Amino acid sequence: MAVRLLGDIFNRPDTVIPLPNRLTKETMYPLLSNVLRQVSSGKNPPIQIDFSTLKFIDSAGVTVLSNLISFLRRLDVKVNPKGHKGLTEPIKYLDDSGFFQSFYGYSISENPEVRPTTLPLQLVEYPRSYEYMGFKLVPWLARALKTEDRCLGAVQVCFQEIFNNINDHSGVGIGCSFAQHYPKDDTIQFTVSDFGMGIPKRVRTLQPELNDQQAIQKATEQGFTTQTTIRNRGAGLDVLIKNVVNKNGGAVMIHSGRGILSCVRTPDGTVKRSPRPAPGFYPGTLIQMALHTDTFVSDIADEEFEW
Repeated sequence: MAVRLLGDIFNRPDTVIPLPNRLTKETMYPLLSNVLRQVSSGKNPPIQIDFSTLKFIDSAGVTVLSNLISFLRRLDVKVNPKGHKGLTEPIKYLDDSGFFQSFYGYSISENPEVRPTTLPLQLVEYPRSYEYMGFKLVPWLARALKTEDRCLGAVQVCFQEIFNNINDHSGVGIGCSFAQHYPKDDTIQFTVSDFGMGIPKRVRTLQPELNDQQAIQKATEQGFTTQTTIRNRGAGLDVLIKNVVNKNGGAVMIHSGRGILSCVRTPDGTVKRSPRPAPGFYPGTLIQMALHTDTFVSDIADEEFEW
């Protein structure tokens, strides 16, 4: 009997998890729920992620999928791809972005090439976040915005606050970063996510009465911090929102736990922060910021000369 049961364990069939047709921050919740339900039983069967159903994926989708695979591997769950050899457009996009090489050690196409409009997938540990920003993120962003690295000091501070948030609230200290430029829409999407403790759980160590969306909003208030040091006091996510939304007319959206906070600029120039419950559970934090290339305000204005 013991031999038969042991055989059942090693020969059990893989659980197939189909990806949604469109994998974005709006459609990620059923996928996350499906995977978390599979591992909550404690049996942790091998999982096959079915890419054949995928028709579109954006920057948020790439980071979610990457975090999901990393999360499962930390639980010693074997994760294999399925239906990914057809080189459809989203598969080619992932391949060019280094996704399959990063997680499976091989590329799907013979000559994958990073697209000029893409900042490839990167797992960033907090101690290396300054290096990542200085040598990869800021130079890529400067090219997309047609400006110079030195004109992006304020934006670099904003990016650092995202990584500070991961270090402060995740408990894992590592985030998945991905950026995409959409020239036709004059938009750049930058997404960082982690599968860690999440903002609401950390904030409720100080204010236990807050629900998830209230806790996320509290974390974005100027001066609020869950840290005992003063490194982020008076800065934090509030700096990110003011620079991206108020100064540049962009947008910031935060998903964590069962809450969402969206931040946009109103016609009168103020920032509207809208908390709401999420349609599912995000096991960590996802922060996405959108910059508009046609309205971006650099740190150094063009000088005017009088002759």
